[in-house]
Amino acid sequence: MFKITLPFIALLVTTAAAAGVCRVSGISDSPQAISCRFKETSIELRCDGGKYFINEFPVKAAFHFDVEEGPVPLVFDTESFRLVVEIDTDHRVKAILSSEQETKKGKCQLE
Repeated sequence: MFKITLPFIALLVTTAAAAGVCRVSGISDSPQAISCRFKETSIELRCDGGKYFINEFPVKAAFHFDVEEGPVPLVFDTESFRLVVEIDTDHRVKAILSSEQETKKGKCQLE
């Protein structure tokens, strides 16, 4: 009985741990939390239960743009807006927040 139960418990723990990690399609080291400041707006990107949220809005798609050179832009789409983040280094993170009404440029920090 012990031989059967132990592998089952190990599988459950491994699955639960993996379920809590968010992934950007095609990126091996996806951010789990980013805090961004724009002119008059602050937002928080966070991973909760394996799904991304921007503030209280669920992210519908998380992917990256293919680029020839430089940092890879990470894209987070919600129903209402798009957040594009470029991570140069841990201390230099740029972002663009766009909706139908406006586009804002800002800076972020990885958390």
